[in-house]
Amino acid sequence: MTTKTCTKCRSTCDASVGFCPDCGERFDPSTLPAGGAGPAKAVEKPLQAKRVRHNHNNGGGCLVALLGLCVIWVFPVGTIAGVLLIAVGSAISYKFVCSHCGNPLEKTSKRCPACQAEIAQPGFFG
Repeated sequence: MTTKTCTKCRSTCDASVGFCPDCGERFDPSTLPAGGAGPAKAVEKPLQAKRVRHNHNNGGGCLVALLGLCVIWVFPVGTIAGVLLIAVGSAISYKFVCSHCGNPLEKTSKRCPACQAEIAQPGFFG
């Protein structure tokens, strides 16, 4: 078996296949060994999606925010409580959805149950 190092991901793989099984990068046909396995099959990459926050202005979060708007006018304690209730109601109303199909997701989901897309982990700021 002749091995080849992928120029894209630097993994070592069988050169007669014609592509890297890790990243899908195709090898230059002129560098493949003679009498190779023929045309290479394309590697189907899994779907990639992101976890997107959507604000749903209904349900418990909306009611908590509405309660905050009602008590915000009672100075001074009501003002502080009202601001806190509005912030909590806003946080409760956010739901996570798949960027590929729009299906609701749990905050810790690794894969979308509807489209089976892999959910990319957010970076530090997102």
